[in-house]
Amino acid sequence: MQNIDIKKLGILIFSAIVFTFAIFNLNIVLAILKFIIAVLFPLILAIFIAFILNIPMKYFEKLLNRKSKKKKKLKRVIAIVLSVLLVIFITSLLLLIVIPEIYSIIKTLINNIPLYEDYLGNFLLSLKEQFPNLDLKEINTYFNDAFTDIKNGIFLKAPDLISFSIEVAKNAIGLITSLFLAIILSFNILMEKEKLKKQLNQFCYAYLKKEKADKVIYIIKLFSKKFSDFISPVYIEAVLFGIICYISMRVLHIPYAGEISCLVGFMAFIPVVGVYIGMIIGGILIVSTAPIKALIFIILMFILKEVDSNILYPRFIGKAVGLPAIWVLVSVMIGAGLFGLLGMLFAVPVGSIIYTLVLEDIKKKNNKKDS
Repeated sequence: MQNIDIKKLGILIFSAIVFTFAIFNLNIVLAILKFIIAVLFPLILAIFIAFILNIPMKYFEKLLNRKSKKKKKLKRVIAIVLSVLLVIFITSLLLLIVIPEIYSIIKTLINNIPLYEDYLGNFLLSLKEQFPNLDLKEINTYFNDAFTDIKNGIFLKAPDLISFSIEVAKNAIGLITSLFLAIILSFNILMEKEKLKKQLNQFCYAYLKKEKADKVIYIIKLFSKKFSDFISPVYIEAVLFGIICYISMRVLHIPYAGEISCLVGFMAFIPVVGVYIGMIIGGILIVSTAPIKALIFIILMFILKEVDSNILYPRFIGKAVGLPAIWVLVSVMIGAGLFGLLGMLFAVPVGSIIYTLVLEDIKKKNNKKDS
C-alpha cells in the first residue's frame, strides 16, 4: 500500500513539475509542438486525406458489393480510385471557379489603391472642415505610411522579387513532396484500414490497462466519427452560403457579385470568422466604386450571417458535430491562436470531441453522486 502511495505521489509531483514548466515556458512548448507537427505533417495530411476519401469510398464499396462479384481487395482499389477522381473533380471545379475570382479581387484592390487614398484624403479633409480644432496630423501620417508599406509590399524590387520567388518555389516543392507522400500513405491507410484498426486495438490493450485502453479507443472512434460528420456538411453549407450571397447581391444590384460571392463561399469553410473576413475584403472592394452599396453589402452580410447561424449551421453542421455555437467560436479562436488556418479548420471537430467527453464525464460523476 505504501509503495502504491509513493508511486502515485511521484507521478503527481512529476506531473506538477511538467505542468509548471509548460505554463512558464509556453513559447518553448508550442515551438516543440509545432516542430513535431512539421515533422509529422505528411502523416497528418495522409490521415486527413484518408478521412476525406473514406466518405465516398464507403459509398462506392457498397455500390460495388451490390453490382459486382469481384474480389474485396479489387473492389477497395476501384472504390479508392473513384473517390480520388471525385475529390479531384470537386476540388478542380472549386479552384477553377474561386481562383480567377480571387485573382480578380486582388488585381482590382491593387488598381484601386489611388482611389482609396483619394477617398480617405477627402474624408479626412471634410472631417477637418467640420471640426477645425481636431488634430488629424497623426492619423494622416499613419494612413500615408500604411499605403506606402502596402505599395512597397506589392511592387517589390527586383532582388526582393527574386528572393521571394525562390522562397515560394522552395515552399511549393516541399508542399508537393509532402502531398505526394501523404497521398501514397493515405492509399495504404485506406487499403489496410481494418488491419490498422485491429493493430491499434492490440497495441492499446497490450500497453494500457483495459479501462484506459477502452477510453483511448473510444476517443479515436469519436474523433473519426466527428471529423467524418464535419467534412460533408461544412462543404454543403459553404456552397449554399455562396449561392445565397450571390443571389442577394444581384437582387440588390451590388457590384462584384460573382467575385465576392465566390470569396465569401470559399471563406465560409473557416467556421464563424470566415464570413467576416470575406465581408471586410468585399466591403473594401465595393467602397471605391459605390460607398452606399458597400454599406448595404455589410448590412446584407450581417443578415446572411444570422440566417447561416440560425438555419444553415444548425441544419448542416450543428446536428452533425453536436457543438453549440458559443463553443464553436471558442474552439476556432483557440485553434487559430495556436496553429493558424490549419487550427481553425480542425477546431470544430476537436472542440466537439472535448465537449462530448466533458459532458459524458459530468453525467457519469452526477450519476455516482445520485447513487
